[in-house]
Amino acid sequence: MSPRWNKIRRDLFHHRSRTLLVVLSIAIGVFAFGTIMAGRVKIEAELQQSFRATNPASASITTLPFDDELVAAVRQLPGVSAAEGKRVVAARIKLGSDDWQDALLHVLPDDGITSINIVRPWQGTWPPPKRSMLIERSSFARLDAPLGATAMVTLAGETVRPLPVVGLSHDLSLPPAPIAGQVFGYITFDTLTWLGGPQGYNQLAIVVDEPLRYDEAQIRMVSDRVERLVQRGGRPILSSEVPPPLQHPAEIILPTMFAIMTTIGTLALLISTFLIINTMSAILIQQTRQIGVMKAIGARNDQLALLYLALAAAFGLLALLLAAPLSMLGANLFAWFIADQMNLDLPPFLIVPEVILIEALVAMLVPMLAALFPILSVLRRPTHQALAGATATPVVQGWLDRLLSRSSLLSRPARLALRNTFRRKGRLVRTLVALSLGGAVFLAAMSLRESLYTTLDASVASQRYDVEIQLNRSYRSDQVMPVVLGTPGVSSVEPLLRNHAFPVRSDGTTGEVMSVRALPVTSAMLAPRMVAGRWFVPGDERAVVLSTNILQKEPAINVGTMITLKLGSREEQWRVIGLIEELMPPINPVLVYMPLDAYTRTYGGFGRSDTLRVATTQSDAASHAAAVIKLEQHLSQAGYQLHSIHSRSDDRMLLAERFDLIGVILSIMATIISVVGGLGLAGTMSINVIERTREIGIMRAIGASDHALAQIIVSESLTIALLAWLIGTLISIPLSYAMGHVFGLNLLNSPLIWSYTIPAVLVWLIAVLVIAIIASLLSARTAVSLTVREVLAYE
Repeated sequence: MSPRWNKIRRDLFHHRSRTLLVVLSIAIGVFAFGTIMAGRVKIEAELQQSFRATNPASASITTLPFDDELVAAVRQLPGVSAAEGKRVVAARIKLGSDDWQDALLHVLPDDGITSINIVRPWQGTWPPPKRSMLIERSSFARLDAPLGATAMVTLAGETVRPLPVVGLSHDLSLPPAPIAGQVFGYITFDTLTWLGGPQGYNQLAIVVDEPLRYDEAQIRMVSDRVERLVQRGGRPILSSEVPPPLQHPAEIILPTMFAIMTTIGTLALLISTFLIINTMSAILIQQTRQIGVMKAIGARNDQLALLYLALAAAFGLLALLLAAPLSMLGANLFAWFIADQMNLDLPPFLIVPEVILIEALVAMLVPMLAALFPILSVLRRPTHQALAGATATPVVQGWLDRLLSRSSLLSRPARLALRNTFRRKGRLVRTLVALSLGGAVFLAAMSLRESLYTTLDASVASQRYDVEIQLNRSYRSDQVMPVVLGTPGVSSVEPLLRNHAFPVRSDGTTGEVMSVRALPVTSAMLAPRMVAGRWFVPGDERAVVLSTNILQKEPAINVGTMITLKLGSREEQWRVIGLIEELMPPINPVLVYMPLDAYTRTYGGFGRSDTLRVATTQSDAASHAAAVIKLEQHLSQAGYQLHSIHSRSDDRMLLAERFDLIGVILSIMATIISVVGGLGLAGTMSINVIERTREIGIMRAIGASDHALAQIIVSESLTIALLAWLIGTLISIPLSYAMGHVFGLNLLNSPLIWSYTIPAVLVWLIAVLVIAIIASLLSARTAVSLTVREVLAYE
């Protein structure tokens, strides 16, 4: 082995603990970076491929029952590549528990073969025999029952029927059950007839020609053409949906989630570079005299620079050997976790070569770039200064040294610890930046998680009702409301009317369907969270309040705008007087709130309601569940047909399930970046002890005890940790606010309600103190294990 390579080997393995800390720091950064990149590649590639294999609908139109004749006519329209009639009916299902759940039953052809939004068999019998059903596999996890159990199913206003669950299906065109919050089932038309359901299709799914499938504007033009054909046949358009082209329903959350994770992974890698700089600076300072000797015998600066760059690259290579296989394992585990949440199948263990190549470049180049500045800084010294060694520059006594020398409040070990802390100010700054940044990201991630649930609670709290009942049709309010009020535990009830409307643009085209909710102006069941404008006051006519996602769907509409709404066959103008925050993704339909009196004067239905909001005497989850059961019994006995019934507790539980995934991922990433910051502190303490080996020997020679030396080192580490905790806490305040603002806008259509988590600050304080104690004790053990003769002879 040549002398150069032998020197690199010696520098790597002479101080094994220092090398291990640097390698671990780089490896964790590369691991986090590579895990996220490889997992993202696997998820996005497989999701796109699998979703497109279902031949997803470009648009879906719901109307009154129709037959194959209309489907054939739609297929002849320009721009339509394929069309298929479907039947979807709302139902309620009970399986394995006492609770009824909302369900959507999709009717399959007798052979089970579909051509648009293809449903595939997954387990059990396919297609479902008569008087049996399949359940979509992600929904089945919500039902506490084994495969083969009998479900009790009822359509609105029909008899409860038993349906054995004979199999599971996989339908990637639907949102996963944790996001949808309902059960998806599959039956045949024979079974639907037996359940008392209507015949014929009620949904028209179309696929546009291939060149148009990626263009949402073109899809809407074709969809408008289909709608006009449907309307010419005398059928009203009940709803029309144009989803983002070729995008899975749950894919809306991925870009924001991946962006946050990629940022945190990159920060973990960045934080590891500070330890590299500290380590390389320490090695160069320690070997200043060696560098002078090499210069004296003819070594050029470029040769020396390459020598130490090779040492930095060696750190990166060792880290890569550890990080590359672990990152592929982590990427597969991460991808499988996300895929399970999104109802996606992934192939067996896969290696992503392009990500490994990027990891190799990052692991080698980042340490070399980080080491470049300290290398050039030392190599600029003249040979005679380098030969004088690291002590050539005199130590200037600063204000802190003078203050500590006059202080009588602190013990001598404490004064030495504080003086040592600020001795290498550049190293101290880099250590503080790394540990503070790690703490700031940890606290920001925990605060973002807290803000998610605070926003959730605020959204649920804005609903002053405890149970919402959707009836199968409208009934006279003065007849149905007394039945509800007569139910034990009910304190008040309020009627609503629901409908669908389409915004009519100035060019005559219609926009995406909107969900209309007409409620009393003096409603006590809603405390709106206004973003702009105002809520209704008595006397408001032709006024509407819209949810904020109108700004993404129809940017020309804002407070003060007159909009034309098409409801059924009527087009009426309304003035937008306010925008309201609603906790929902931007892709959800816009909510349109109207005064109930103005709605009924315009569209009819005076004195009727199809939705009832109920306040109960008790507001806990158990009372809500009991109220749901009693209300359902009373209304059914009175002859009223229910479409669905759910409580505020159910709504919160559903939304909390959606947030749990984000919370778990944020917690994992925050932990990783905290570990990297902790390794940086441990590396700094190790370097400090190595540099002061002779100094420690002198103190031991004049009588310093092992306990006193350990106290100095531990106090120094705790001082750095407390400074980093304070700085990180201050940085995390604006950082958490910014993350909540961006995350809320991208995922939920409005900024999150910022909630800074004080418990996390205390947790981080305890964690950073524990890290400091562990890091310093390891270094202190090394310091006191050497004999006085060894440390005095140390070079």
